[in-house]
Amino acid sequence: MSVSIDNQILFYDWQLREMDISWAKYHSAYIKDLYASNKLYLGRIWGYDEKRGVLILKFKKGKFPRLKEPLTISYPKSSIGPFQNWNFSYGYFRENFTEQYSTCTPIFYLENDLNEDDRYVGVKNISMDFFHHIQSDLREKMHPIIVLGKEDPPRDYLVALKFFTKNNPTDNILNLDSGNPDDWKPKNLGGNGNVILETLSLIDQKDQIVVQGPPGTGKTFLIAEICNHFLNLNMRVCIAALTHKALMEAALKDGLQKHIEEGRVYKTNLSADESVEIPGLKNHEVTTPIALGSLLLSTYYSLSKLLIDNQHHVYFDLLIIEEASQAFLTTIAGFSKLGKKVMVVGDFKQLTPIVLEEKRATNIDKEISTLINGLKTYSLSKVEDSYRLINSYRLTERAVSQTGVFYNDSITSKSDEKGVNLIGGYSELFCLLGGSTLVYLENMDEGKTPQNVILLTIKLIKNIKAQFPDKKLAILSAFKDTVNSLTDTVLASKISFKNLEINTIDRIQGAEVDLCIFLIPSYDRKFSFNPNRFNVATSRARNGTLILAEDIISQSLTISKDVLAFMSRIRKIKINE
Repeated sequence: MSVSIDNQILFYDWQLREMDISWAKYHSAYIKDLYASNKLYLGRIWGYDEKRGVLILKFKKGKFPRLKEPLTISYPKSSIGPFQNWNFSYGYFRENFTEQYSTCTPIFYLENDLNEDDRYVGVKNISMDFFHHIQSDLREKMHPIIVLGKEDPPRDYLVALKFFTKNNPTDNILNLDSGNPDDWKPKNLGGNGNVILETLSLIDQKDQIVVQGPPGTGKTFLIAEICNHFLNLNMRVCIAALTHKALMEAALKDGLQKHIEEGRVYKTNLSADESVEIPGLKNHEVTTPIALGSLLLSTYYSLSKLLIDNQHHVYFDLLIIEEASQAFLTTIAGFSKLGKKVMVVGDFKQLTPIVLEEKRATNIDKEISTLINGLKTYSLSKVEDSYRLINSYRLTERAVSQTGVFYNDSITSKSDEKGVNLIGGYSELFCLLGGSTLVYLENMDEGKTPQNVILLTIKLIKNIKAQFPDKKLAILSAFKDTVNSLTDTVLASKISFKNLEINTIDRIQGAEVDLCIFLIPSYDRKFSFNPNRFNVATSRARNGTLILAEDIISQSLTISKDVLAFMSRIRKIKINE
């Protein structure tokens, strides 16, 4: 069954309402209260890392932001006065006392060898406008106050999707049925042939194709090579992705370097650090057409402006929708209008779009997942035009045998990586052949922050960093509270964050590391064992993944068939801590 156009509009109205309610609570809260509860941060601009294009900010100890948490940085007007007199809300501050603002993302903590009661944090994704605004401060070594608050919500994106739905009620994609997953059997790409030539041939034959990219199968490499081909033919190309990170990863591939050097690759909302990382990349406003033989890199948010206002008739010879598992059906429908040829790339076995109060979504329509899980719906409607990349260059043969349960055991390993062997009491936890190991505790502490497992994780981090200092390590959990507690404990233990990332699974898709520890609290196991979330968490690492959990086999009623099949293929080790 499809979701009626009226119900699709109701869905976006509801999401906008929920977004506004959440934002209004934050907007109306007093700055001092937000600061006291660590929901807002007060710091100073302290310097600029020219090599990385990263702004260095100084905060008081215990009053600094988490890493990888998107925020809004605001530069106050000089008339604002001292902080003790800020007796107003965050919203009032933004409307009356903000001179300039930008998105930003904290990415590293500087080592503090002086034992100062301060924390220095590197932040990226600063807009060029904000960066230009603070140039005199940087030159004169001034240290003005800045405010870091909650990231502004992506309201305009949802407004654009609602607008497109309302104005295109007969669009074929918007009216697709949910389809039957059992009927979807994508054809394999790259078995023994040249995956680039295979894909180019398909694009030549068809106006729209779907390419599923299981973990580590080189979809970003493929996208860059496809773009290279079309640019050499003097065509206009666009890559649309949910995140700036995905766009930058494509821009860094070899296939696009010549075009960047020739000044033919553009990006929406180019940040200061991006312009340093890729000097030849050019900033571009999405509503202005690009020249022939050019490539535009755009986020969904920016490209969605064209769904409301496209008076300059921006279009592309090839439009590639990347990270499509996180696209609503409306996103795919709307963007498909902008390209003569459309290549949809993603994996609906991985993370789906974020929906506020998602459990209540079915109150609007029992089939609302048809709209939310847009890539799945679109793929199931394109049975004859669906393809799957099958060669994983990240996962070992053993890891592929486990992750393969999500992909009909069709993927194969092209990795030369092996597992690792830790020295000491944890020597047998990681499998020497790679892949995942379940390390279970019978007496895990309750709640989202089980202290005995967090302390075990700290011991493992120390062991890994001592033995493998150059390996990238990710510590993942489904819950923000778990991640925050882990981060606090790492900071208190004075462990370096170099080559260490602690994050929620929902912020890690697309990342690749050497080793991973996936912590699953006893709280709401169904959320952690959601098959899409579980698949992402267990497929990030080249050398091995540890799953820290209770003995979950006895809890099988809360776990999907695919996850149970995965668990049946991995080692299980009991540990007492």
